[in-house]
Amino acid sequence: MTETVQTQAPTASGLEPRPRAEVRLDLATAVVTGLLFFALYLLPSLWRPLTETAEARIAVVAEEMIASGDWILPMLNGKVRLEKPPLPYWLTAGVAMVLGPDAEGRLVSEQAPMAVSAGLAAFAVVLLVLFGSRVFGRAAGIWAGTILGLSFLFHRCAQTGSGEIALSFFTAAALCAAGWLACVRKPGWSTALWLGLSLGLGILVKGHIALLLVLGALLVHALRVRRINYRKLSVFFLAMLVAMAVALPWFILVRERAGNEGLVVMSREVAQAVGRTGHVQNDRAVFYFYQLAGALLPWTPLLLLAWPLAASHRRAERKGYADAPNPVSAAMGAFFLASAVAGFAGFYAVSKQQAHYLLPLLAPLALWGGWALSRLYRPGGKPEERMAWLHLLLGLLLGVGVALAPRFAKPEWGLGYGLSVPLGALTLLLYVVASRQWVEGRCHTACLCTGLAVYGIWVAVTVVTTLAEAQKRDMDWLRLQAQGAHVYTLHPKVPFPSVVYYFDRSKVGDHRDLKKECFEPDGTPRLLDPEYPERRRMLLCRTNVAQKLGQKVPDARERRVLVPLDASTDWKVLREILDARLALAKDDEDDGDD
Repeated sequence: MTETVQTQAPTASGLEPRPRAEVRLDLATAVVTGLLFFALYLLPSLWRPLTETAEARIAVVAEEMIASGDWILPMLNGKVRLEKPPLPYWLTAGVAMVLGPDAEGRLVSEQAPMAVSAGLAAFAVVLLVLFGSRVFGRAAGIWAGTILGLSFLFHRCAQTGSGEIALSFFTAAALCAAGWLACVRKPGWSTALWLGLSLGLGILVKGHIALLLVLGALLVHALRVRRINYRKLSVFFLAMLVAMAVALPWFILVRERAGNEGLVVMSREVAQAVGRTGHVQNDRAVFYFYQLAGALLPWTPLLLLAWPLAASHRRAERKGYADAPNPVSAAMGAFFLASAVAGFAGFYAVSKQQAHYLLPLLAPLALWGGWALSRLYRPGGKPEERMAWLHLLLGLLLGVGVALAPRFAKPEWGLGYGLSVPLGALTLLLYVVASRQWVEGRCHTACLCTGLAVYGIWVAVTVVTTLAEAQKRDMDWLRLQAQGAHVYTLHPKVPFPSVVYYFDRSKVGDHRDLKKECFEPDGTPRLLDPEYPERRRMLLCRTNVAQKLGQKVPDARERRVLVPLDASTDWKVLREILDARLALAKDDEDDGDD
């Protein structure tokens, strides 16, 4: 008896004890899975430049943090930016300091923001594998991590340097802690530390979002159980104190440095997220429904079928035809499903709607889906047979779609049938093997085969698209900048391609600042700073615009030229060009939002 106890992990309240060998195997599985996903997510950073405004903005703020040494007030182009909390900037700056300057001497390389997202996304997969394995079993943990890591929206955001993955990771950690607090019989005081740290860091990523999602999940659970547990209340309030201890110091320091105006900017951002008119969809009634279905691809059909199958399995348990699950596991599965539904309803209620808002809901849906799918383990059972047929149909559709991908791909991708046909055949083969595993009741092997198929597809898509983006990088930037007039301060020794590097993107700031850069408030031209005589102002514009400004174009075939801005510039014409540019940019007035 003593030897048996020594080989088991410490027993959690209400959950069956697990031998230490099983715990070590869970940990090894989670680590290997996390490394595989980290490699997949980080792959684009080897070729892809920063192309989105949000990730470029984070890189610029992190660069200014390192240069100034001020880690309290985020600065964007020399101006305080308090619309978003600072944790994504801190993480990017920390990674940039580890990586060091890039080949051109810039403090923040293009890989730094993407490495942060890739790392946190891989940690999120590891978290779900470990937590799911402990609560629901190893098969459920593997399913949960695979569903989250290979879902379309999560995979796409993990390959960009924006702060969305950071919010998703800390929200997932907080929801796991909240589920443990709500469902186990006697949660320990370490749960308060776990929940408080996750919530505090989530607040430092996107403010109120993580807090509202967790509180909404706990409120729904409290309404379902309709009883008070004072121990759990004590743990919850202690967790709130820990969260305040983590997040509040930064807000206090901001108030000391920027006064009440900084807090007003942050509170205005929260209010605008609820009542603003920007990002309101024309099909608002159904927007989030099809966006969520697309975000979970290719797992959407499996999860939709898992819902009625889980219900039929529950009826069989009540009649004694199937083994009943552990009460804590069942309560935890219901908690994650309810938390996802409550979060979906909350996002649906606000006026501002964007697809990436759904990202924090994918982790609880993946945990619930992993639990539901892992219960289909009876060889020859009807639910398992239905899942096998669905898997076979999905494999056929996905395999044919992959094989015919070159017919619908963009020409610049260079995708040929020599790659797509073998990949489609391999995808179909893996899905056929997975369907057989369902019939035999081996849901974990079915997950492995399906995950390998989807992982291979995402690797191929990542390599093809990122290589194509890298090849046309300069042309895309020039095409973007040539839509109007953009002004830069350049050093004569800096080569021309640096003009289009993300640190010099006017889109990183606000288009309304473009006019302020060139003119005084009374409308007169702003002179160059005499302290920097070696610098000059240049205008990147189309050839016809340069000719309007009196600039001679030696080569008429050039579509875009750099025009020096000096005393000979026709400022009246330039004012008209800038006014026209600002009119064209009116749709980008919300560009300050991540």
